Amino acid sequence: MTDDVREELLIKAFVDLGGHLVASDFDLFESLNSLIEHSVALCSMAAAGLVLVDGAGDLKVMASSDENVRFLELLQLRTGHGPCLDTVRSGEPCSSVDLSAETGRWPEFVEHAESLGYHAVYAVPLRWRAETIGAFNLLHIERRELPARDARVARALADLAAIAIVQDREIRATTELNHHLQNALDTRVVIEQAKGALAERGDLELSEAFHLLRAYSRRRRLRLTDVAAGVTDRSIPCEHILQTHRR
Repeated sequence: MTDDVREELLIKAFVDLGGHLVASDFDLFESLNSLIEHSVALCSMAAAGLVLVDGAGDLKVMASSDENVRFLELLQLRTGHGPCLDTVRSGEPCSSVDLSAETGRWPEFVEHAESLGYHAVYAVPLRWRAETIGAFNLLHIERRELPARDARVARALADLAAIAIVQDREIRATTELNHHLQNALDTRVVIEQAKGALAERGDLELSEAFHLLRAYSRRRRLRLTDVAAGVTDRSIPCEHILQTHRR
């Protein structure tokens, strides 16, 4: 990646994420997915996933670049170990340039990550002062370090995402915050249902179905959550969304 391309991507990322901060209809789910997309592109990684501490203090998977990474994030929560969990617990970045050397630390995560073709990981905390409110994994298919420049970008993106979350928390009372985060988690369920319906109807992979949902929402300037709800209640026919894929 040339410096000019990198600078353009960096500007786009901060304009995009900054726009979420000032939007009147702030959508936490969409903001976190944008963070994932930008971090993968800017850091030249293969994939990424993000977990967030909910109102009850539990970790939940909130965003992933594809279904394989979502599986790895859920695996960490189920087994109680993995780079994201270590990062949340310590509040510091956690990395491995060669996952095959981490079987003692993260046995199930390493086994499944390598089976999916990932061999290096860099986990970044989402922090607000002394509180760690989440973390995200950057995964690569090669055994390599994340360059210091890319690590700084990843931390900056994580900090901006944390500010977005905290801003939302400070605007709302505690009960509203819990309701909002629960809505975000409920939204995840609706989106998963919509992805499944679209994938079945169009004979697609779940990741392809998700990209079609996002493309449709952006093209129509609709919220992703509204499009997913429309698919599940059939007010938006799957065929309308699949038409673009078939062209």
